[in-house]
Amino acid sequence: MKTQTNLPAHRANPIGREKDIQALQELLASDDIRLLTLTGLGGIGKTTIALQVASMLEGDFSDGVYFVNLAPVTHSEAILLEIAHTLKVRQEAGKDTFESLSEALSGQDILLILDNFEHVMAGASFVNKLLQALPQMKVIVTSREPLRLRAEQVYPLPPLSTDHAADLFVQRARSVKPDFAPTKEDNRAVAELCERLDGLPLAVELAAHRARLFTPQIMLARLKSDLEPASRMLNLFSAGARDLPERQQSLRKTIAWSYSLLNEDEQRALRFASVFPGTFSIQSLSKILSVDEVAVMELVSSLVDKNLIKPSFEQDEAGRFSMLEAIREFAWDEIRHADELGQIKKTYMCLYLELAKAAETGLQGAEQTHWLKVIEVEFPNFALAMEMGMTAPVDSQLWLDGLWLLSHLEQYWHIHALFNELTTLSNRSLDQIEKSHSTDENFLSLKAHLYSLAGTCSWLSTDFKRACDLHAKSLDLYRQLNDESRVAFSLNNLAVNFGEQGDYEKALDYYGQSLALYERLRDDWGQARLHLNLCNYHLYVTHDAQRIVSHAENGLRFAEKLNDPFLIAAASYSLGEILLMEGNNVDRSRELYKRANQLAREFQFQQVLTWSLVGQAALYIAEGDLEQASTHIREGLSLAVEQSDRLIISGYLRLSAWLCSVGRKPLQMAFLAGAEEAIKEKSGALYTIPDLWKEHPDVIASTRAELGDSIYDAEWEKGRAQPLEQVVHFVMEHCLLKEAQPASTSTLNLLTEREQDVLRLLMQGKTNDEISQELVVVLKTVEKHVANILRKLGMKNRTEAAAWAMENEIK
Repeated sequence: MKTQTNLPAHRANPIGREKDIQALQELLASDDIRLLTLTGLGGIGKTTIALQVASMLEGDFSDGVYFVNLAPVTHSEAILLEIAHTLKVRQEAGKDTFESLSEALSGQDILLILDNFEHVMAGASFVNKLLQALPQMKVIVTSREPLRLRAEQVYPLPPLSTDHAADLFVQRARSVKPDFAPTKEDNRAVAELCERLDGLPLAVELAAHRARLFTPQIMLARLKSDLEPASRMLNLFSAGARDLPERQQSLRKTIAWSYSLLNEDEQRALRFASVFPGTFSIQSLSKILSVDEVAVMELVSSLVDKNLIKPSFEQDEAGRFSMLEAIREFAWDEIRHADELGQIKKTYMCLYLELAKAAETGLQGAEQTHWLKVIEVEFPNFALAMEMGMTAPVDSQLWLDGLWLLSHLEQYWHIHALFNELTTLSNRSLDQIEKSHSTDENFLSLKAHLYSLAGTCSWLSTDFKRACDLHAKSLDLYRQLNDESRVAFSLNNLAVNFGEQGDYEKALDYYGQSLALYERLRDDWGQARLHLNLCNYHLYVTHDAQRIVSHAENGLRFAEKLNDPFLIAAASYSLGEILLMEGNNVDRSRELYKRANQLAREFQFQQVLTWSLVGQAALYIAEGDLEQASTHIREGLSLAVEQSDRLIISGYLRLSAWLCSVGRKPLQMAFLAGAEEAIKEKSGALYTIPDLWKEHPDVIASTRAELGDSIYDAEWEKGRAQPLEQVVHFVMEHCLLKEAQPASTSTLNLLTEREQDVLRLLMQGKTNDEISQELVVVLKTVEKHVANILRKLGMKNRTEAAAWAMENEIK
């Protein structure tokens, strides 16, 4: 079984780092060391070494090895959010990120690499808390200074020796000048050059890229000249000391030296490129430089050749570029020296506000797939633009633009079910707009949009009263501004929330007003969304079968007309659910669920996937396929918990209760019936989706009759009293059928690839020392592998494990 990881593709072993890599492996193999911090100057190779060590240890951590890049993180409080984002751990409602991470990673054998920690040093306490909460986790940190935690093992990464640095120089020089053949004089100059560069790999590489233009002797002479003083960011490792020794300033001197060799246009391009925390395109850089794309392409090509900008090789980032963090920090300082920050903020905001406006339109129709990819790639840059805006003075243009940008991207968060992130930003924006007393129409429109966004976030957290209040404020402003499209939008939102609170007369009235406006405006996207909401209204309130099917069909028709993948997936699920409940077209229902599921998986529509799995599981229960039903419930319930969606969680619990009833588990059924009722009450919802007790009214009655009132009521009360986490665990462990696999294959798949290698050597009768030598790993690593094998196979000793492997013909 391959270990889960997001490590970049393997590269060649770093020159001159064999001893460091071996030492770091041995340290991590120790049970006493769980936090290992690689310290050293920027550019010394901390990230490279950490990734190399992590890749060699992938097989040692059965639950994954993950790389978390902290470079884009702007404040220490966001460290846990970045870790959660990388590991795809979603924050549950009512819980902070730390609690969500602790629960999601509990008991997992995992290695985290936290890269570029020095600029968020105040967050060291979060690392300490994680280590205390997760005793099986280990962490590698790269930082220019220690975290100063008691649990920390610091490993200062030394510079390369002169010989190794010279080898690196020659290797890199030949990559840009294949015929580079240094003479004795060149070798002496290279050696002195590497000494002056303190053996720093980045500095050596930057120098070597000049071999195409200069001899080593000329480079050495240029390096000896006085350059800019050390920058604040490049010297974070020294805690800001002003009297740093020369060797600690050498990286800045190297970068400054390379910078000084650029012409004015190249220098300006490098400065402006440094504003992008994520990758950037030629087009984006062209816009903030106000230079045509052909000229910018030449500038970027030159900077890539000089190793100051690097191309991205990620699959979705072809034609995009980035820069090493140390170079970006240097260039940021140069922006300040040139007094360009105000100008850059303005042009950067204009660029991303324009892109966000286009994305808002593009996300509603046939171009949705394209725009989802654009936003995903550009998201770190969007995030910086929003932060620029939200930290600008209230009522300034930058402030207004930043809040507009947030509003334009609302649909992106909805599509990917990133509701906790959206709610955090929405609450922050709501606090800010209340500080302004502007009566400008543009501001009032922005205010209406942000009220609407906050109302939707309140609906997602099942605070329906607050949602109504906010949508009502939004509606008043839209009417004042005569914005009919947004009036229809707000009426639809209000109708949903009135229905959730049981005010059905007002809900139906608002639905009618909204539909009339959308029809007059010929707004297909609005009509698709509204028909799907009306479908749900009639499904759970009026039970009018004809209207239910009609609205579902209309919703799907408009979605297909728009060729909007998200709406097609949502509408397919809704119509599939209705047809299944009506029981008159099960085959079409199955196909619609399949379509919704495929689209949701392909485009990562997590909320739609969660709902479609509910429908498919219900279909399998109805057909008596409890194994497939269990598989779908297991996946769907996990997703629902990640999304903190209590309404759908209650639906999964009711579905699991039905599964228990069909599977002859009456005690579990009664327990889950009580648990589901309690969770539904806490959510404030008046119904559960799917409403299985309405569809199968005999389930509760038959279970009560089988158990007797006293036993049924006792289990029901027990379920009501249990916290959600324990209820979910109960479902997974005691209600769902285990996934069936052939015994030998199933058991072998519990082992990582490296553990399987060790098991094969155990079959051959090899000792731990012999295995260590054959696999080229330290002895402690082998001992850990053997212990994991015995634990996973349930064996007492290595002899039993070897016998089991031979019996099952493991090859």
